[in-house]
Amino acid sequence: MRQIGTLPTEHQASVLTDWLLAEGIEAKFERETAGFEIWVKDEDQLERARRELEAYLANPQERRYQEAAQRAADVQRAKLERQRRFERNLQQAGPAQTRSGGLTLALILASIGVAVLTNFGEFPNGPTAAMKALAFNAVPAELGSKLAVEHGFNSEAWALKFASIRLGEFWRLVTPVFIHFGVLHLVFNLIWLYQFGRLIEGRYGSLLLGSLCLVVAIASNFAQVAVPAQFGGAMPNPQDPNLMIYLGGMSGVVYGLFGFIWVRSLQDPSSGFFLPTSTIVIMVGWLFFCMASDVGMMSGTSDGVRSSVANWAHGVGLVVGMAFAWLGPVIGSARK
Repeated sequence: MRQIGTLPTEHQASVLTDWLLAEGIEAKFERETAGFEIWVKDEDQLERARRELEAYLANPQERRYQEAAQRAADVQRAKLERQRRFERNLQQAGPAQTRSGGLTLALILASIGVAVLTNFGEFPNGPTAAMKALAFNAVPAELGSKLAVEHGFNSEAWALKFASIRLGEFWRLVTPVFIHFGVLHLVFNLIWLYQFGRLIEGRYGSLLLGSLCLVVAIASNFAQVAVPAQFGGAMPNPQDPNLMIYLGGMSGVVYGLFGFIWVRSLQDPSSGFFLPTSTIVIMVGWLFFCMASDVGMMSGTSDGVRSSVANWAHGVGLVVGMAFAWLGPVIGSARK
């Protein structure tokens, strides 16, 4: 707070602070040896407050100052009512967040089941039937060999990268989110899925959570494959007759859920969402750490091994989740 001046009597100090409050300037007065000092909370309003002080000193008997106390009381009551409404909304939101919804649980169980069926991404005897059925790209060997020859074994050709999608197998835009490579990969993603998924489902319901997960999954998986390999995109091995693309993980969806909650918590404090600073630091820090590592590998400043982290899926998932949160009318209509 900053001091703007001193008045000789408590009555004058009280009248002026009431007037400032009525004008939207939060102020208070304190008794000091030389009189009653006037303090203003917002430094951006200092000049305006000083002008009001000068106007008051020039004519303290002006009628508008006599009505200041009533106006200030009205402002205080309105402020108190807004605080009470916020607390009521927060209390109503709190219990909803403690419920672990059915869709969140279903996504977790589906991820565990697919991880088992795909042997956690380990294929000593070749990819499992489940892996071929759920991978982003997996075509019959005869077709894969034909496409590879037609496109000069160019792994960047969209006809190779999106061969399965071109066959009408659109589920492959989504199903890679259930594939995980290793137990730690699965556990890490499911912990965050549980934390973020239950918050959104508990507050807005399964329909919105499902819509968000679907949109983020499609956008993040598509982006990861569409981006050229030299910039970190996923691609098939043209020597593989099935043109398999080993893309997997729920992390793109997790970043989408994180982005949604983050924006909603900033947009609407009464939403009941709250992200600890540590969570924001971990999620954003990991995103940029992986991106920086990938850049180092591509530029030759690392050990030259290509990154297996789907950075484009993470980044696009985050952006889509944040954009989804800005659709206020849609979210409002879905609110319980």
